[in-house]
Formats: sequence, C-alpha cells, structure tokens
Amino acid sequence: MKAAKLAGVEPVQCVAIEDGAPGLKAILQTEMYAVGVGDYDYLKEADAHFLSTEAMTVHALEERLNQKGWTLYE
Repeated sequence: MKAAKLAGVEPVQCVAIEDGAPGLKAILQTEMYAVGVGDYDYLKEADAHFLSTEAMTVHALEERLNQKGWTLYE
C-alpha cells in the first residue's frame, strides 16, 4: 500500500507478488491483483500462481490478468 501511494497509483492498479501465505493474506485484503510464486498449496487463493519467478514472464502474467479481465496497460 505504501509503494502504491508513493508511486501515485491506486491499489486497484497494482500487481502484488508474494511467495508466502502471510504476505498473500495481506495482499488479498486490498484491491491489488495478487500473484503467488512458489508452492501452490500455500498460495492457491492468489489471483494468479507461478511455480517460480522464471515462469512469471510479462507474457504469462498478462495472460493471467486478461483471464480475470485485468490488463497491464491502460
């Protein structure tokens, strides 16, 4: 939330990336698009999931966002 404020954007315009359940839980309390990276069992509530940061390419992230009706670009 602080990073969004400093960047001058609304939380709904943000993608937040997390690799742990507590951090994901915090993201899910916001309007940010939540991305989980790592073990799916702990991150299954995320809007999108990747096994590793290597798999989280811009193209792959954009595909996941589009499936939810979101976009990387305005």
